[in-house]
This record gives sequence, C-alpha cells and structure tokens, in this order.
Amino acid sequence: MTTTQANLDDATSFARGFLLASHWAELAPDADAATRVPRLAGQNLEQEFEAIGLLPADRRAALGNVWLESTKRMRMDEVLGVHWSWLTDELLQEQSPALVLLALGCLRGDAPKELLRAIWPKMRGAKSADLDVPKPAPALAAALRRTVHARFTLLGDRPREEQPAAGLLLLRPRDLYLLVQDLGLREISRAGGSAHREGVVRLLKDYQSAEVARIAKLLKGQSQADDAADDEASRAGGVAVDLVKQAVEATGGEGDVVGLVGLGKLALALAEQPAAFVRVLAQRMHRDLGERLIEWYETAAGSEGERESALPEVLDRMRAILTQSTSGSLAKGDA
Repeated sequence: MTTTQANLDDATSFARGFLLASHWAELAPDADAATRVPRLAGQNLEQEFEAIGLLPADRRAALGNVWLESTKRMRMDEVLGVHWSWLTDELLQEQSPALVLLALGCLRGDAPKELLRAIWPKMRGAKSADLDVPKPAPALAAALRRTVHARFTLLGDRPREEQPAAGLLLLRPRDLYLLVQDLGLREISRAGGSAHREGVVRLLKDYQSAEVARIAKLLKGQSQADDAADDEASRAGGVAVDLVKQAVEATGGEGDVVGLVGLGKLALALAEQPAAFVRVLAQRMHRDLGERLIEWYETAAGSEGERESALPEVLDRMRAILTQSTSGSLAKGDA
C-alpha cells in the first residue's frame, strides 16, 4: 500500500468529497477548516489534500465517481433554491393550461400552492378539457423541471477572481436570510455609535414595527461608545447610517428594516461582481426583495469614487452562519 493510498484510506467519505472539491477549485483547505466544519474534525486535511494531488488523473476521476455514487442525489430545484415568486411570470406566459399544470406538478414544497394562487385569475377561465392532465412519467417530470429552472442557472466558468464571492451561492435560502439579518443587526449597531446615534434615532422616530424594540436595544448598547472614534470607525458609521436611511425609505415606515439594512450591505459587497452572479443570488429570495437587491447593486456598481470593499466582512459573516448551520445539519444530512 502506497503512502498516498494510506493517507486517503484514513479520510472519511465527507472529507474525500471536500478534498476533491478543493482540488477541483485549486484551493488548499484553510488551516481552520476542521474547526469551522465539525465533520472534518480529526482529518489531516493538509496531508490528504496533497495525497489527492499526487493521484494519477484516472484514479482521481475514479475516486470522484465512487464518491458521487455514494452521495444523495438532489433535484435541480433543491440545488438552485429559486424562490417560487420568480417562476410566476414564466407560467403566466405559457399559453397551454395543461403545461402549466404539468409544471406545477413537478415542483416541491409550497411552490405549487403559491404559484397556483398567483396565476389563478388566468387559469380559472380554462376549459375543463384543458385541465384534464394525467400524471407525467418520472422522466418527463424531470425534463419539465429542468426546462422550468434552466433560465435560473449560472452558465459558464467563473473567473478565478470571482471565486470568493461565489461562496455565497453555497447558502441555502434559509442561511441567506440569516446572513442578511445578521448583516442588518451589525450595521444598525455600528450606526448607533456616539457620532451617529441621534441621526438613527430620528430616522426611526415614527417607524411602525415590532423591530423598533430590538433596534432601540442595539442603539442603547452603543450610546456609551467612545466619542473619540477613529476616522475608519467614523466612516463605517456613516455608511451604516446611509444604509438605515435607505432601508427606512424603502419600507415606507413599516416592515423588516433590519433585513433591508442587511440587503443594502450585501448590495455594497457585490458591487464588483458580474450582474449575472447577483441575479442568481437574488433569485433565492422573494422576488420583491431580490429585485431590490439588484436595484441597490446597480446603484453601488455605478457609483464613482474609491470605497472600501464590504465583501470580506460579508464573507466572514457567511462563514459564521454556515458554521452555526452545519454543526447540526451536516451530522444528520441536509434535508
């Protein structure tokens, strides 16, 4: 038995998949990967990553095939995580009620119910004969599902410099929501520093939402901040105040201001990314929020002047969210 084989024999199935993906991306595992992802604990990732690279191409491909065969297969809609609200226009443009019903029958979760409610005004006038649709064979259902979701895939290789942001596409819709909320809370707390607190209080004076109590607590916690904040902290506080103002204006005085502040922060972080990438990420949210993200991203991308990139901070918070999320879910499988 070679040293390379011995190294890989000691790796768990999960670790092998992680290492194969790392090799494909040409990125060695971070030194703290086993800490951030509990299922990698006890693995010698540096040695095992080197062993993967030493394998002949045919054996590495065979190892990948074996790993794929042992991995749960997922449907396209599960992988993409597209929010149902982005499918409404596609179904409204379809002239055949039968095809609409076939498409609805191929989707999972709450999507069919919500979509039917959205397109019902058009469907209610259909003739009974047009609605008599038999259940499709599994192969046809899969083909229809791929057709419906094909426009939401991000095609083509992404350039290397985009890879850090591409990690955001690993987030499930629930984790993306948690990230946006986390970013919003951090920005509001930052805006509550001594130099900016009164401005935020004025912005939220007439705000009608259950969020006010949570925001007030954050601002109170910052009220004793040091008055002699450095220039960098002051600039960051100013940006945070602008994000709060933008969110309040967008809600019209009520709604999830925390989430909208976080959405604004995410838009700033994506300012250097391609529009197609941002659209794919936006499609994992409700369409109203996704379109707002695109709008704010376009504003940030088109602004002139130098600015400090918000992407590193967002990615750092993403890693924290994934660590919390995967600690339990990886052990039991991602449902």
